[in-house]
Amino acid sequence: MRPVIADHILFDECISVFRPESMPITDLDSYSGKGFLKGYILLDFPLDKTWDFKYFKVEPTINAELPGVYSAFISPMSIPKWFDDHRNTQLFSIAFSAICSFATGRSIKSPRRDYSSFTSHPLEELILHFPIATSGAEAHDFLQPGKDTDREYFETINDILDVLLHLKYEDYQMAMQSIRLIHLAHLNFREDFGLSYYLLLSGIESVTQKAIKRKSKKHPLENEWVKIAKDNPLIEELLSAYKNERGNNKYLGERVTKFILKYFPPKYWDDYKGKSEFMEKHWNERYPSDLTESELEQMLKDAYKHRSGFTHEGKNPPHFTPFGYNRYFDEVTKYVLKEDGSIEREEKMILPNFKFMSFIARNSILNYLREKMEQIST
Repeated sequence: MRPVIADHILFDECISVFRPESMPITDLDSYSGKGFLKGYILLDFPLDKTWDFKYFKVEPTINAELPGVYSAFISPMSIPKWFDDHRNTQLFSIAFSAICSFATGRSIKSPRRDYSSFTSHPLEELILHFPIATSGAEAHDFLQPGKDTDREYFETINDILDVLLHLKYEDYQMAMQSIRLIHLAHLNFREDFGLSYYLLLSGIESVTQKAIKRKSKKHPLENEWVKIAKDNPLIEELLSAYKNERGNNKYLGERVTKFILKYFPPKYWDDYKGKSEFMEKHWNERYPSDLTESELEQMLKDAYKHRSGFTHEGKNPPHFTPFGYNRYFDEVTKYVLKEDGSIEREEKMILPNFKFMSFIARNSILNYLREKMEQIST
């Protein structure tokens, strides 16, 4: 670890601080009880009750009103006993904020400065890091969590912590790297929707490459090409180039789709609450259970294509609004202007809402990690 962080974060350091490689997972009980050093996480909602985890705790938010429609929600937190350094506590709280964001689907962060030596809360600094709009159009995603939501958040975070602390270390590192991508997707949601969508799908992709093996697809006419190539050097050279190119294809779009369908099948998708939690189903709205298997599969493939469009061309996903008009997904119809001046209608695209896609990402990744943890005990 660098002796001076200097307001720059290398997340690999956060990963190693949150769970040191030397810490034995067979003797975690020796670390039970709350630590003494203090860090902070910055929420986008007020927290009324303490999150009392086994090894550390998060206190209710200090709510500070800022000018205009903005407020800050600052939660002090203790650092667990295995933290063996009396400086740079922010590395632990930044890793934990990523886990909280992954678990809740919300924008949660931590300041980049170490405040452990302060005898009182430095509110005049902390309020500057993460102002949240609490009214007006800007507060579209602001949440006043009730008891059920608060308990659900705590239980989900607690479950993820248990998994992360019991995985093999290389699997823990892989999990945290994926969690960080999804964390950054949530933090950039308002800044750039295309970037946040790209990061979200990349978080799924990073785990997919470990979970779903690459399987090369052979062209149905390839055997015929081999026969022709025997007597034609030009065809043989072309066939060789084709095979090399096929070998470089990682089939990531198809593997991401398989990963989601395997580890979080569509039969569970209707459990998503979303922003329409207290609204009736629209007359023209479709839920996952209303779609065919092929429609759901194509939706996931298209989502990955939109991620690739941003990666290679800077093209934004074709969503009309970052939040979506419906609970699960919107449907758009693309029209193409032909050379003769006529307009041709193409097929409808089913676009999963960002928050719904985040829900799919969390559950598919978490189910895969649970499987990896169970393999340790068998």
